Amino acid sequence: LEEPLTLTACGEVRGLRVLDAGCGTGRIGQALVRQGARVTGVDISIEMLARATSASVSGRRLNLALASV
Repeated sequence: LEEPLTLTACGEVRGLRVLDAGCGTGRIGQALVRQGARVTGVDISIEMLARATSASVSGRRLNLALASV
């Protein structure tokens, strides 16, 4: 439920730079990358960022950072 609602709320993202604060596994960030956005994901959990790092979209990866927001 969260992903479709978030993506609908974001609207057209092609060419935009997006911050995914609290990105977790990067699921929503990856969906935004597939839609043409340049996404930076930030999370406080090393484990979640490791999972996000292992995912890629058509050779493009999320830019990820370990931080508390």
